[in-house]
Amino acid sequence: MYILQIGELVAHLPDDFRENHSHIPWRQIKGMRNVFAHDYDNTNLEEAWVTIETDIPALATECRKILHEITEE
Repeated sequence: MYILQIGELVAHLPDDFRENHSHIPWRQIKGMRNVFAHDYDNTNLEEAWVTIETDIPALATECRKILHEITEE
């Protein structure tokens, strides 16, 4: 469910925000959400596990950095 929620929220980010933080793979995040929501029979469970264990914590770290930058301005 977290993957679905994260992917859905990414879709609501303004284009300029995503462009200013292009080091984050926004399109891939949304794409993974679409697979989980619509094509779950073809979900690669090993890839999903790597996402849960590695990618989501890394994304959380990047989001904290962005929030820190925004609040410091």
